[in-house]
Amino acid sequence: MLMKCIRFKRYLAIGIVSCATTAIAQAQDVLTAEYTNGRTNANNYELHLNPLRVNSSMFGKIGTWALDGQVVAQPLYVPGVKVGRSTVNALYVATMNNSVYALDADHPGSAPLWNINLGSPVPQSYEGKCPANFAVGAQLGILSTPVIDNVSSTIYVVAANPVPNQAAYGFTLYALDLGTGQQKLGGSVPISASVKGTGSGSVNGIVSMGQINLLQRPALLLSAGNVYIGFGACGYSLSPSHGWVIGYNAQNIQKQTVVFNTTPNGDMGGIWQAGAGLSADVRGSVYAGVGNGSTDEQTNFGESVVKLSPGGILRDYFTPSNTAMLTSLDEDLSVTPPILTGDTNLLITAGKQGLVYVLNASSLGGVGNFVQTFWGTTECDPVTYNGCNKIHSLAYWRANDEYRLYVWGVGDTLRAYGYSGGMFDPMPESQTTDTCTYPGGTLTVTSAWGMPGTGIVWALTPGVLHAYQATNVANELWNSNQNAQRDALPGSFHFEQFTVANGKVYVPDFQKEIVVYGLLPAQSK
Repeated sequence: MLMKCIRFKRYLAIGIVSCATTAIAQAQDVLTAEYTNGRTNANNYELHLNPLRVNSSMFGKIGTWALDGQVVAQPLYVPGVKVGRSTVNALYVATMNNSVYALDADHPGSAPLWNINLGSPVPQSYEGKCPANFAVGAQLGILSTPVIDNVSSTIYVVAANPVPNQAAYGFTLYALDLGTGQQKLGGSVPISASVKGTGSGSVNGIVSMGQINLLQRPALLLSAGNVYIGFGACGYSLSPSHGWVIGYNAQNIQKQTVVFNTTPNGDMGGIWQAGAGLSADVRGSVYAGVGNGSTDEQTNFGESVVKLSPGGILRDYFTPSNTAMLTSLDEDLSVTPPILTGDTNLLITAGKQGLVYVLNASSLGGVGNFVQTFWGTTECDPVTYNGCNKIHSLAYWRANDEYRLYVWGVGDTLRAYGYSGGMFDPMPESQTTDTCTYPGGTLTVTSAWGMPGTGIVWALTPGVLHAYQATNVANELWNSNQNAQRDALPGSFHFEQFTVANGKVYVPDFQKEIVVYGLLPAQSK
């Protein structure tokens, strides 16, 4: 358990946590994308990094790992893993070459603790529809962020492989041991599903998962004893296509437990969320953002947020009142995960237009009903076909009794929105002067137990990692170009995610590497 020390003043003064019995409390694990099943993009257990220590004289690049493929998935972090005869803090990384690596998180550049390859990836030149335009590099392998069950010491991963002798490819779920990489809990299972329906691609009243135009883009979710997996098409207007949520028993992945189709009597409705994960609340309900597709509020839920029971039964939904316009202009709603705040019972999501939707998680509102909506970026006007693409990442942070939402949209500044009286102030509390190109900033907030003075907003923009003071993002603390000779990031891939844990920042780059930033040697003691 994380020890909560009381000597906060000393922490703020010299940048470390001091306790009578322990110098540094155990690090918090990062077992899933965006840090929690609520997908807040906030890590409130970062005890080493704070605004006094993150500057160009004390913080910078400390090492790299070279891997066998592009990394788009978020690295995951588990302290105290037993590997052979050693106990280490481990970083788990999946590549588009279908490899999974376990790395010694405290020693960047060291040899892998283990690595395993899960079969040939799908080449970009493949005859199937998706690989020719999936826009994620030269291979389609492990695209989504895995998820870890620390209790059973298992990492769950979905890999894509060509189907032999066919112009098609399929997806397989694997359960691997954290300490060895060996298969367990049923080993592996090809993912397939079908539902009753008359939608696109149906045959005799049955809609089945396609094998030529799907991507498994959202991060995996572990909740209520199930591993949940989201799917959508690899591009707009690919038909037949549908959105899917598929679930398997976490203790025996041979047992399929959930099948939900977003448009069984329609078309499209993919779930992609810019790679962020499906969300879950403490009761096990699952939330997903659905993209462009058929909408009738009965069986088809394109351009919606859906709430499912743990068994995959639709329980609630929210659909904007302008869904026809959104779908016709490719301005889908599902570019961020549904963020569950927990403390305020709000659900927050955003779409390509730049609009932020604030919903009541207990009652999503049906058609057009919401708690609040406001422009998280400058308004996209006029709205043209695929002409906005404003928002792809959000972060939500509670600091004592203060609540903030962070947005860095395309062509816009990083903005922090305050919350009071049940609403977010639509005017930014603070914002940067810097703007960002496509796809905007990927965000993470770190702090020590939510203490305001320790908060940092980390942002990955194309080729640059930034750090800002969380209570005033106009104050940039550091970026990787300030001392470019030492710290420059050799490019980054759109929608890839990074991880901050135990005093280090682990960033995938465009050169098949994990670049590690942290306190420089003289400062890390």
